[in-house]
This record gives sequence, structure tokens and C-alpha cells, in this order.
Amino acid sequence: MEHLDLHFSLDQEALDYRAKTKEALTKNVYVKRLLKENGLPEAVIDRNLSLLNRYAREKDGCAKCRGLTQCTHALRGQTTQLTADETGIFETRFVPCRYQQEKLEAIAHRKYFTISHMSENEYAISLQQIAKTLSSEGAVYVAAYRAMLTSLEGNGACYLYGPPGTGKSTLLMAAANALAKRKVRVAFVRVPLLMNQIKENFDDEDFRRDTLNRLRHVDVLFLDDLGSEMATAWTRDEILFPLLDYRMNARKKTYFASNVEPGDLKERYTMQSDKYGEVASGRLVDRIRTLAAPHRVVGDSRRQTIQ
Repeated sequence: MEHLDLHFSLDQEALDYRAKTKEALTKNVYVKRLLKENGLPEAVIDRNLSLLNRYAREKDGCAKCRGLTQCTHALRGQTTQLTADETGIFETRFVPCRYQQEKLEAIAHRKYFTISHMSENEYAISLQQIAKTLSSEGAVYVAAYRAMLTSLEGNGACYLYGPPGTGKSTLLMAAANALAKRKVRVAFVRVPLLMNQIKENFDDEDFRRDTLNRLRHVDVLFLDDLGSEMATAWTRDEILFPLLDYRMNARKKTYFASNVEPGDLKERYTMQSDKYGEVASGRLVDRIRTLAAPHRVVGDSRRQTIQ
């Protein structure tokens, strides 16, 4: 069998390219730092030319980057980290860049949410951000904001109500984030979504029991969009009433946001076909009123204005 010669020579253009690349890498601040940190000679560059060239280009790009939206890496927010053994063999790992690390630190408190229907960006909403816009708000909104602040330090809670898009949910999320940052166990649920999840898992008794137990026992519960769900006698009597009755008796802080005014709650939860609907609705509303003081919210939506 004829022996194959796998050795080949680079043409002059390729040799010139390698020499030029190596010279640039010996002067590159990131490559020089890498070699120094690992105690490696410059000769290592020649054996790892392609790897170190990619590394240098990436580090140069990261130095000019101004945020995650500008990141061009395949893994956004991840940067290459190289380590080497004594023989100069490199190991590649991907680690969060400075912007990704800042983002992760900013939302680290989400681990204190036992249940959450918030998006990743919503964990960044804060009371401090909202405070910066108060000078352009009316007295009603400012009063609701101050009531929320006061309630966080006391035993009571708030029932925020008003038209859609006035910032009720944003206030609720900011308060939930503030408590979670203090390592308080919280839950933030959108009531329509909660009801849909329970209905979709209707035959899964473990799911319903686990979900409701966590909502009953969590330190502070935030119920968003109350009254926007498809109300039935079942959701009222089997889900909402037992949950709020337990939390009222256990003196557990519970916040609400709703488009329904307090005076209309009883009518909202009274089913015409239900013989005892008015009584059952009245019992539910009594729990809500005991748990939280009503505060009207007016103003522009803060979902798009908070940066």
C-alpha cells in the first residue's frame, strides 16, 4: 500500500499572514495578560494562533461594547475565558461578561419568589425608579405610591384599583421586588393566568394542592388583575375564598391590583345562576377588604416609560 505524505508547506502568503498575526498577538494587551497570568512563554502563541487570534478579537470587541443589546456573540452576554496548564494546552470556558453579570446581580432576588408570573425584565422594576417620575404625576397617584411604601413597613396591604394602563401592576411588581431584595418570601401571580393554569391541570390534584399551599403560606402575596379572570362559582368558592380566608386568619400580608372598584366587587363575583351567589360573593369581598385598604391609581402606564 502506498504511503500517503500528509505533510504540506504553506505558501508565502499564508506564511506572511501567520507572521503578521503572531506579531500582533505578541503586542495584544489581552494575550500578554493571559500569558503572564498563566506563566507561559510567547512561543505558545505560534502553537495556538487561531485560538488566540479569536480570543484577542473577542476581547477587543468586548472592550468597545456598551451593553447586552450590542453583543455580537453567539451566546449573548457570554465571554471566552482561557486557562492553560504548564504545557500550554488551553481550556476554553464561557463566563458572563460584565454586563451580563450586572444583569444577573440585579435579578438575583427572584429566588425569593415562590411563584411568579413576572418576566425577566420585570424583576428590574423598582420603587426607586418610580420615585424619579413622581414629579410629573398627579396627587392621586403619588398618594397611592406613598401608601404602598408605608404598607411595606406595616401590617396592612393595599388594594390598588383604577382603569387599565395606570401603573397598578408596576407598583405591585416594584413592591414585590423590594421585599424579595430583603429576602422576604413573596409570590406574584396574575389571577387570570393562575385560574387558567389550574383549569389546564384540573385532573392534577397535586399541582393544584401545591400551588394553593404555596400561595397560602408565602410571607407576602401579590394578586394582580383580580376580577379580570373568568369568574365562576368554582373559582370564587374553591380557589379565591379558601386562599384569602386562610391568609386573613393567619394575618398574612396580601396585595391586590384590579380594574374593579371596591364597591363593584360584590357584583363582579355574584353569579346570577347561583342561588347563594350574593352571600358567597359578600364573604369573599369581606376578606379582601380586611386584607387590604383601597387606593385609587390614575396616571400613565409605567411599563414603557421605566428604563
